[in-house]
Amino acid sequence: MDSGKTNYERYLAGDDGGLVEIIKEYGTGLTFYLRGYSNDMSEAEELTEDTFVSLAIKKPKFKSKSSFKTFLYTIGRNLALDRYRKSKNRVLPLDEKLDYDVQTDDSEKKYIKSEINAYLYKCLANLPLEYRQVIWLVYFEELNYREVGKIVKKSEHAVANTAYKARKLLKIDLEKEGFQYDKL
Repeated sequence: MDSGKTNYERYLAGDDGGLVEIIKEYGTGLTFYLRGYSNDMSEAEELTEDTFVSLAIKKPKFKSKSSFKTFLYTIGRNLALDRYRKSKNRVLPLDEKLDYDVQTDDSEKKYIKSEINAYLYKCLANLPLEYRQVIWLVYFEELNYREVGKIVKKSEHAVANTAYKARKLLKIDLEKEGFQYDKL
């Protein structure tokens, strides 16, 4: 069973601990996803807070047509797009390096992996928003194409095509710097 759904049902039944568990489980991933819509990390954190506030106050009905994570990310995406539409600065960059915690004991491997990830994030920033969000949701959030489609409001086939095109562009960018990514 979907732990997000269970925790949301607990929250709706009056147990505030359910909402706390949802925030713990999904907060970080949602923030990094929403980072693709904002100018900086603090704005992404605000969008994440707004998402959880909306969940807590409006208590939207979860119809179980998708995973709870898909439901939550859709709320966050809609809030980000609303903010974007109202914004005077209609640029959606992802130009800063994101912090990435690599858990390994070997400091050399840690350094190399952090450099690769920093460059990967830089290359992601060069992708169009549509490509960037699909790549993020599929590879970092590990959602399937159907779930991503529900979030970005596209068919599963359209998401698969977008992911393919995004991977091609990302691979070209990475290879320019000498990186080899066979998995792309």
